[in-house]
Amino acid sequence: MNKLKNPKKSDIAVLGPKNTFSEMAADKYDKKKNKYYTTTIDEVFELVEKGRIEKGIVPIENKLEGTIRETLDNLFEKNVRISEEINIPINHAFIILPRSKASDIKTIYSHPQALKQCKKFLKKNFPKATLLSTASTAFAIEEIITKNDKSCAAIAPKIAAEKEKLKILKRNIEDGRNNLTAFVVVQKGRPTLKNVQKNCTKTSIAFHFDKDSPGSLFTIFKDFADAKINMTKIESRPTQARFGDYIFYLDFDGCISEPKVAKILKKVEGKVAKMKVLGSY
Repeated sequence: MNKLKNPKKSDIAVLGPKNTFSEMAADKYDKKKNKYYTTTIDEVFELVEKGRIEKGIVPIENKLEGTIRETLDNLFEKNVRISEEINIPINHAFIILPRSKASDIKTIYSHPQALKQCKKFLKKNFPKATLLSTASTAFAIEEIITKNDKSCAAIAPKIAAEKEKLKILKRNIEDGRNNLTAFVVVQKGRPTLKNVQKNCTKTSIAFHFDKDSPGSLFTIFKDFADAKINMTKIESRPTQARFGDYIFYLDFDGCISEPKVAKILKKVEGKVAKMKVLGSY
């Protein structure tokens, strides 16, 4: 990690350490940019909101396991916006020490999301193994290298094994083929007509009501239907203010520069206690 050096504003803040899917997303976005590796998603948002770094890249949703809660919470709470989206294919490898073999494995390390995404493979091939969570797939690799125990294995991207000269016992062990994780580029401030891309096709908003009442969410849905705007995703997160209160996250087709989108946003804002446009990209 890079705790001893200060980030430059031109760096891209990325959830570290190296050799993770987050690094792959950053490389796909701009391979020439220097990366500043953080230990948490929260830290990426803090650096961007405080203006210490212009851009950060964070995971927002996996095709198999759903959305990343920390990312949703920060998008609503922090003064940041989504400016772009990057999709990365997720292919996990089963990685062991060079001297190890399958029959030796008793303990398997990986990030909780990776363990969930490979649960069918693990149940079939290593039903008695102990599964231990790590902060990232890269830390799982570090764990088996440090322990130097032939009974330990890791689930991580194949690039991590190749760089550390470890053995790949099996590639593409994820349960679902065509598994993807969506990452978003976040920048300081709210989306405006001046800072959104001209070719943006998607808008994300979040809102909550002053109090729950029958039909309140339906009226929002009806407004979108009447405007012939396609909603692509809806989900909720607790507000943490009181039990039963929720923040609703909604994605839909269209850009804030379009008149019908601007009109629907005004309608929604008039019906809720708080609405935030998370990004138009």
